[in-house]
Amino acid sequence: MHTACALILFVADQRTTSPALPIGWLVMWRLCARRKKEPIGGWLSYYYYQLYLGAILSIGMVAALNIHSYVPENFANQSKLFYMFLLSAVPSLLLLFFEVAAASYLLALKTWDMVVLLRRVLIASA
Repeated sequence: MHTACALILFVADQRTTSPALPIGWLVMWRLCARRKKEPIGGWLSYYYYQLYLGAILSIGMVAALNIHSYVPENFANQSKLFYMFLLSAVPSLLLLFFEVAAASYLLALKTWDMVVLLRRVLIASA
């Protein structure tokens, strides 16, 4: 019994996660559970919440933190590295914004063509 308590205290002391993370999950769960009976509710509302929140955070991170990473002068005369960086970073950002656009149009238009377009963007992202 004493060993189990010591182990629990040790694990609790070594915790590296932020306490805000589970609170964020609980807020998202509550928002989605409250909308469960509506047409855009439950898991679908979770998809849209995380999509828009991810896009906002991506814009914020690129604009505030990493904007200097996209400048060729930071690669010290190694243009190959700069182009490799762009080739690895830009397509995922573009696909995220294509996904936001396709999902938003799907909310507005509700046609099968938009479902197919969103499906293609999701497959390209995967």
